[in-house]
Amino acid sequence: MDWVIYCSGKPIPTQNFQIGMENKIWGNKNDIYGEFEIGDVVLFVHSLEGGKGRVNLENFSKGRTIRKLVKVVVTEKAYEEHLNIWSDDTYPYRFNFKIISEEENVEISRKTHKIPLLDGIRRASIAGNNLAKFNFPAQVVSLEQIEDDLEAMSDSESDEMVSGSEGKGRFYVGFSRERDPKLVQMAIKIHGLHCFVCNFNFEEYYGDWGKGYIEVHHLKQISDYDEEGEETDPATDLVPLCSNCHRMIHRKKKMMLSLDELRDYYNDENM
Repeated sequence: MDWVIYCSGKPIPTQNFQIGMENKIWGNKNDIYGEFEIGDVVLFVHSLEGGKGRVNLENFSKGRTIRKLVKVVVTEKAYEEHLNIWSDDTYPYRFNFKIISEEENVEISRKTHKIPLLDGIRRASIAGNNLAKFNFPAQVVSLEQIEDDLEAMSDSESDEMVSGSEGKGRFYVGFSRERDPKLVQMAIKIHGLHCFVCNFNFEEYYGDWGKGYIEVHHLKQISDYDEEGEETDPATDLVPLCSNCHRMIHRKKKMMLSLDELRDYYNDENM
């Protein structure tokens, strides 16, 4: 199994990254490395620069540079230890590794890197726990496959359309906004089933009962749509979120957090 761990370029994470590389050890507040096996490859991505947006793979893989990329092999399975190594916190859930290679200022693109790897880096960089697998066989869909699916759906009957109108006002006793379930399903097909903020996956925690489940969030609050409805693109307007993160984004009335704002809150509590 191959993994990506993302470390931001902020001062404390940068210091923690340097300490981890010097000591050949990495840790987290949460027990998230339980699947690691001896011999697994882990790519440490220290800070991403440039580019626009991390919501979809196509935008993510344009004009972006990794400040430092370190490839390691796991030498000891995950364990719990409370000996202080990092200055800001204990991070007791740890694993040991051996460094294979180090590169600086690595430009990433669809021409130079395979799609599963790019998507793994993207997912790790937007996930609160900063961890992602980069061989997602069941959830990573190539851009070519997505384009084929979109073309096939556009040729089918109108009720199979991928982009549709949502948020149209409908009066009954009160006033509600219509949602298109087909757009939700296509968003899941494009983006997968991991939460875009904390990387939570329901199947990984609940087994078959959680298989295929994730909530889908509108990046533009649907209550702000025109009363006649607006076009919604599942690739750019919708993202998967776990129930906790979805609730936190909408926690305060008339104040919806952006994904980056919620990640900042989450990342302040997780290395």
